[in-house]
Amino acid sequence: MLTSSRPRFQRSISFLDFVSLVVGAIIGADIYVVAGIGAALMGPALLLVWVLAGIVAGLIALCFAQCAAIEPAPGGPYTYTRSALGGTAALVVGWALYLAEWSALAVFPVAAAHYVTEALGLGLVETVLFKVVFVAGFTLSNLVGVRQAAVVDDLLTGAKLIPLALLVGATAVLVATHPTIVGEHLIPFAPLGWSGFPRAFVVVFWAYAGFEVGSLPASAVANARVVMPRGLIVGMLIALAFYLLTNLAVFVAVSWQEIGRSQAPLALAMASALDAFGIPATVGIALMTLGAVLSISGVHQATTLGTAELAGALAEDNVFPLILAHRSPRFGTRDYALLVQGATTLVASLALGLIHLIQSAVFFLALVYTATALSARILLVRHPDRALKLPASSIIPIVALVASILIATQIPLLEVALGISLLAVAVLTTFVDKLLRRRSRERHEPGS
Repeated sequence: MLTSSRPRFQRSISFLDFVSLVVGAIIGADIYVVAGIGAALMGPALLLVWVLAGIVAGLIALCFAQCAAIEPAPGGPYTYTRSALGGTAALVVGWALYLAEWSALAVFPVAAAHYVTEALGLGLVETVLFKVVFVAGFTLSNLVGVRQAAVVDDLLTGAKLIPLALLVGATAVLVATHPTIVGEHLIPFAPLGWSGFPRAFVVVFWAYAGFEVGSLPASAVANARVVMPRGLIVGMLIALAFYLLTNLAVFVAVSWQEIGRSQAPLALAMASALDAFGIPATVGIALMTLGAVLSISGVHQATTLGTAELAGALAEDNVFPLILAHRSPRFGTRDYALLVQGATTLVASLALGLIHLIQSAVFFLALVYTATALSARILLVRHPDRALKLPASSIIPIVALVASILIATQIPLLEVALGISLLAVAVLTTFVDKLLRRRSRERHEPGS
């Protein structure tokens, strides 16, 4: 058994590392594209959508924090669901979570390649090579050790927040010198009405998704029961603050009509803010393009670590092949799981489109959030002594449960049907595998 021969695994992720992991998992490419999509649907009223989506995401994150306090074990939602609802429900959630994170891992090289191709004019061969290097590089950084991966994540998280902070700062100076620009660009607040709210909410909520990754590498977190809940909350608050400030800066710097037409709204906003001070627009565009690549890289780094730990936990529970639970004798990392997910997500990034991958990830995540909110309520009742002392702690999981179900209903029917079909095949495969293993053991037992 791997559990008996596994090398000692050092718990080396500190509180700051964990907060960085959560922030890195949330703030990614979404902030660089969602403003444009949302502005075309809502105008400046998109700012209200960011607030509401942040509140909903925060409530769901509190369910994760509550579960992490009660069950600080590897596997995140899979472990929580197993404790609260049993093995069959956990099997479905485990597969849904893995498919969600796997889909997200395939999104990141595609998104990064789009930005680099737009800036440098890469051809097809160069784009493919970029994706290969992108996936291979982050797979390698996680292979050589959790501590090294955490350092890389800390650096990427800090680096990618700098362009956003500069945009906010530049816009603040613009407002100080041209105060009338606020009223000119934010009034009327809802020029397109509210009919686009449901679609805008789903798009914006996707930008907040990612915090669930932070609950996955629990076995590598020092003092997990204390660090994980607090780190999730602090990380969510940091992401919410950056999102609100960044989007406010975008809508103040540029009219909502221009934002809605732009494929790179943050670059447009930075160029506009700097242009007011005589700085060439190309400087702002280059700066925000670099920020986009750093953001995507930070999310990919965080998700790679968490997804490999999830695969290992599922393998140890005989959901996935046992070989994926293996840890490197030298580095203590899930080496086989990392290699498999790196290879398969690379293939997916080369074969599938960005929209299909994102919609699939959101559907699977909505299922995971629903199960986690329900699990949080059940575990809270069973283990009140281990629960976090939060205001309205008994109400939060119920509100989060309803919100998660509503999010799932906004996914296109085709994506829902495909997602359910893929999940059904995955779960059925696991049951068949378990049946074959049991029959194999029975044939080899003495006297059989």
